[in-house]
Amino acid sequence: MDGYASWTPIPAIRMNVNGSISYTDIQSTENANVRNSGLSGRGFGGITFTLPKDVRLSANGGLFTSNIQLQTTQSAFYFYSFSAMKSFFNKKLDISLNATTPFHKYRDFKLTTTGEGFVQKMNYQNPMRTFRLSLTYRFGDLKSSVKRVQRTITNEDVLQGGSSQGDTGTSTGTGGGGS
Repeated sequence: MDGYASWTPIPAIRMNVNGSISYTDIQSTENANVRNSGLSGRGFGGITFTLPKDVRLSANGGLFTSNIQLQTTQSAFYFYSFSAMKSFFNKKLDISLNATTPFHKYRDFKLTTTGEGFVQKMNYQNPMRTFRLSLTYRFGDLKSSVKRVQRTITNEDVLQGGSSQGDTGTSTGTGGGGS
């Protein structure tokens, strides 16, 4: 099941959330006693403030719950980010600064796999903290208009008074039958 919602309580504030939840029921094809089931999901949210003088501030975050696997459980993890953007030259140039998970250098993962006669535990880390400065320049506007071409199909059989495959239409022409 998926969901999305967006709300703009005032023009300067925009908020959004989205997420999904799923149920998994998995069983081994080799051993009917090896089975696992449960819910897993993910959720995301964000808020953007539009300030005077073409400045935007944003905060975003997300959460991933443990995936349901046959013999392995995995820890949930989350992320968050902050950004600031300023536009210049009639909104042609954007300069933005983004920080993703600035207060945590690594994302910790814990995996536990169990089976007949064994338990395996793994702990590992992925670098998570990032900082980014980006420049975006718009060279022009893409303005396109859609032209509608009116086309007509001329049925030459109708204009010639019938067809060689039998006439069941309503054409009026010369030849065969009539008044």
